[in-house]
Amino acid sequence: MKFEKIGQIGDMLTRFVIGLIFILAGYGKLFATPGIAGFTGMLTGLGIPLPGFFAILVGTIELVGGIFLLLGLFTTISAALLSFIMVVAIITVHLKNGWGDYKYPLLLLVATLRYVGNAGYCNLKEHLKKLKM
Repeated sequence: MKFEKIGQIGDMLTRFVIGLIFILAGYGKLFATPGIAGFTGMLTGLGIPLPGFFAILVGTIELVGGIFLLLGLFTTISAALLSFIMVVAIITVHLKNGWGDYKYPLLLLVATLRYVGNAGYCNLKEHLKKLKM
């Protein structure tokens, strides 16, 4: 029984950390130096169409999706969108540089996929459901 609780706490901490990573990544893309201009330039260099639009979209999804993931709200859609972003990042940026460059994004992808369909332990969604009853 104690090991189950440890697993639940680990699950919750994993969701918190993944959410925090995406919050910081999204914030950096949108507001930090070089921010949106730098990220747009990177996407332009990769040949991504509509780089300004996708820079804002990806930064917003990472920031807002990370907040939702951390809180355990809208986890399915947030985790699915964040996972898609990681797949695109791995394919367009990291894969060509070898294992050393794509192992972190791959780990983030797999960990994020865990929350597609299930918010995990100690999430705000479950607490809000209880309040409605």
